[in-house]
Amino acid sequence: MKNFWTYFLLFLANVSVGQKFIFELEPGLKFAGMSFQKNSGNINDVAPSIYTFQNINRVNAFQNIKNTNKFGLEPLINLSLIRINDRWKLGIGLSSYITKSQINLSCKGYSYLTYLDSNIIYTEYISKLLIARYNQFYIYSTLNIGKSSYLTNNVSFGFGINKPSIFNTKNEKEYYQSYIYNQQGYVKSISLNKSDIWGYCQPFMSIKYELGFHNKKHLHDFFTFFVMYVQGFSSQYSFHLTAQNNNGNSIDVSSINKGSGLRIGISKSFVFEKKHFQNKF
Repeated sequence: MKNFWTYFLLFLANVSVGQKFIFELEPGLKFAGMSFQKNSGNINDVAPSIYTFQNINRVNAFQNIKNTNKFGLEPLINLSLIRINDRWKLGIGLSSYITKSQINLSCKGYSYLTYLDSNIIYTEYISKLLIARYNQFYIYSTLNIGKSSYLTNNVSFGFGINKPSIFNTKNEKEYYQSYIYNQQGYVKSISLNKSDIWGYCQPFMSIKYELGFHNKKHLHDFFTFFVMYVQGFSSQYSFHLTAQNNNGNSIDVSSINKGSGLRIGISKSFVFEKKHFQNKF
């Protein structure tokens, strides 16, 4: 983490020569979006029970989970520090980020419950979610692609790391009893993987479209609406759901989540510029 900021400060020192130092503070809030994942599984089917799983690619990133923190919004704060020219500026940012992984399983078989007909094939469903919270540290550049009397159009490009929140569980196992005959139940397991390069952090890139609103009397935007795509590069949390039948059939489904997702939110910029911020070099 220390090396990341060292390299960034050296980068600022190189690009800032002849440019203008600025101080534009932008708090914001992400309130909608989805997480992207990829599910894979191995099924060993032997009568009388049959397993299946659903291949899910998108999960609501702000969906509440039982017995977890209900506050799902993602605050952010950006600070633009250097204006390269009339169209480009550079800055640093800090944000929270939530990822969700979901696994859905189903099984067909005979029930062992005495009040159910033992000759009827029943279907049971199980759906489990994993929530992972991160703190995001990043650098970004913003390009102004157009400005009218009332609207400002910007595109921002960012690169940074996701650092796991201290509230995340490094490993977790839960057991769920099945009512299908001879089922031992379902086991959910979660493990936190450490990268040889990044450790427990995770790199990401982002691209964000911003639409600001203002009027002729006020040159700075009243507020900004944005849509952002985040691309992760490595899977950090392993999420598995397994089941084993006494007759020999089994299933093992895993979710791969690289921290990629789509976000929608609003922000507000506060501009503080003074002439003595101008670089003299």
